[in-house]
Amino acid sequence: MAIIAVVFLHASSDYVWGFTGKTAIDWLVVNSFYSLSVLGVPIFFMISGTLLLKKNGGGDSLSLQILKVFVPFLCWSLFYCCYANDFDLSRLKAEMLFSPAYYHLWFMYVILGIYLSLPLIRLIVEKMRYRYFLTIWAGAFLVIPMMYKVLNVEMPTSWMLRENILFFLPYFILWFSGYFLIGRYIDESVISSKQKVILCILAIVSYLMTVFGSYYLSSMSEGVLDMYLYSEASITVLFMSVAVFIIIKGIEWRKVFKGRFLCFFRGIGVLAYGIYLIHPLVLEELRKRDLFDGAYFEWIYLTVSCLVISFVLVWLISRIWLLRNMLISFELRKIWDLSREGIRGLKRVWKKA
Repeated sequence: MAIIAVVFLHASSDYVWGFTGKTAIDWLVVNSFYSLSVLGVPIFFMISGTLLLKKNGGGDSLSLQILKVFVPFLCWSLFYCCYANDFDLSRLKAEMLFSPAYYHLWFMYVILGIYLSLPLIRLIVEKMRYRYFLTIWAGAFLVIPMMYKVLNVEMPTSWMLRENILFFLPYFILWFSGYFLIGRYIDESVISSKQKVILCILAIVSYLMTVFGSYYLSSMSEGVLDMYLYSEASITVLFMSVAVFIIIKGIEWRKVFKGRFLCFFRGIGVLAYGIYLIHPLVLEELRKRDLFDGAYFEWIYLTVSCLVISFVLVWLISRIWLLRNMLISFELRKIWDLSREGIRGLKRVWKKA
């Protein structure tokens, strides 16, 4: 579900950012969906926190987990760096090392930073009352930005900080480690029906505040889109993310989706990392061809097409061993096992000879 939200977020961004200050039904409709899709990134971090902060640490050792993510990230960064410069290697500069090669890759810097910080985060979980940490985190990364907004004090947007991701990486690690720990906290907590109802009410109110509040704030800023309520630093996004995460976690998906639909959604889940890495390329190529230009609610067609094509491409890549390891998930343990089997096979051939 999170990857679908992220794909929609990027597919519809041009339409949302095209706000002109005039009330247009098309913009209001896409904004109502966009206000939900901003939950994709927080939910990604909460899922990661749930899986990686378990007692077994998610299975593989920390170094293997980092390699599994880092190698595809490095390969795609090199590709997008060339793609963004029309594959003209003379235009590549050293400064590109300090900023994401493409707009979506900021996420990979943060997730790798959190992976490297996992021993410290696990220490917080095991030795400290991390509710205290989450309280401090909420004050620093939710309340303070809200006070800036209320007092109309200008502050740098997260998009400006992402352009210099390496410099601000410690800030981003602290910021998103909160969502990371919230995922773990929800996973180990028993949430009563009453608490779930209260959370759902807060989420609905937060959603309405995001939809209409973003329109109001943008109208007050002379027709320039105000991104505050879409940000992960918005308390409305926090309430919506937590409520949706709890709802998704409590659903028995086998009963909701059966047969091919269940297989399709499971496939998206397994290939989510690869889809995340490749979908901006698919999206850009679809936009260049203007396939849905002029269609009513074309952002829906763009989202569905991008998701399906990305899924098919990543599935095909996953069928090819070398490409799978380079572009989706680097499996050092499997490579080592295959190497050992190959060496043993050569030894047997040598002995027979």
